[in-house]
Amino acid sequence: MPLQVVNLAKTACSMSPKPSQLVVLPTYRRNAGGQPAANIQDHVPIVNIVPFGPCSSPTFPPTAAATTTAGGVLTPVHLSLDRSRLAGSCMGMSSRVFTSRKRDHDGAGR
Repeated sequence: MPLQVVNLAKTACSMSPKPSQLVVLPTYRRNAGGQPAANIQDHVPIVNIVPFGPCSSPTFPPTAAATTTAGGVLTPVHLSLDRSRLAGSCMGMSSRVFTSRKRDHDGAGR
């Protein structure tokens, strides 16, 4: 059975050393474990996905430009908070959501 992802789930990107978190707005009024439950619509950058730290993907244009300026030394760059430039900017990355398995206080799942 799949695990439910909820508000404030820890996320990570393979191209950034800093973890982030998923923010689920209570628009659908579904809860799991006392937190708003995520669904497929919770994927909007800045609104639902808090920016990660500096991006070290060589295919990310600002990182490529900074690396070229630094004479070929990989130079990670922070993602811009400008939504128009953020779309499609995380090229070559893989992200994941960390899960923790906790039992309900009433003993459910035993």
